Amino acid sequence: MEQAPRLRLENGIRVVNFSSPHPFRFDTGEELEGCSPERCRILSLRREETEFPGPGGRWTDVVIGYSMTPEVLAELRDLEADPEVDVILVPLPVMVSLRGLPDSGVTKARTCILTDRVEKTVSSTRFGA
Repeated sequence: MEQAPRLRLENGIRVVNFSSPHPFRFDTGEELEGCSPERCRILSLRREETEFPGPGGRWTDVVIGYSMTPEVLAELRDLEADPEVDVILVPLPVMVSLRGLPDSGVTKARTCILTDRVEKTVSSTRFGA
């Protein structure tokens, strides 16, 4: 698996893109590259679906849940141990899964905070914990 894309922001914060196929464009104009399709697939959480009949049976409602995989946790721990990484940008489902593992040892994981929804820029100084 290829290495996570990395960027040192102008403010000195060193960020990595854990598994998003999309680039992150920061409010400073800097851009962190997206991950390869292979990396995205390997670092996907286990998806769990529960189906219920919708009103009148015309569609199916699906409740989606996610659980941590050994591959995801191992890569998070590797990045956590890297002294050249300050922030690991993870998808919200990964962050939620980590919250359920208080002994994960992963403290650098964060989500991005949008600064402009239309322009799709994210903050270079504020991250979701």
